[in-house]
Amino acid sequence: MLPTDDIAYIEAFGNYCDVHLFNGESVTMTFQLHYFVEAFNKLKQNFFTRVGKSLIVNTNYVYAIIPPKTNY
Repeated sequence: MLPTDDIAYIEAFGNYCDVHLFNGESVTMTFQLHYFVEAFNKLKQNFFTRVGKSLIVNTNYVYAIIPPKTNY
């Protein structure tokens, strides 16, 4: 069991997810990403957002979003 306050982001690889913690450690779990989405949606205070096909981030620690450079 991991406290949600310790989770920086979760990265999916097929049927596995790496849960990356703020202390630099990561834990591999045998859950698909949708499991975490459903679990976080049940929380009263949900600070996690899915930002892509294989990534969930803890929005409490997002300081800036820098868009990629485009050549138009």
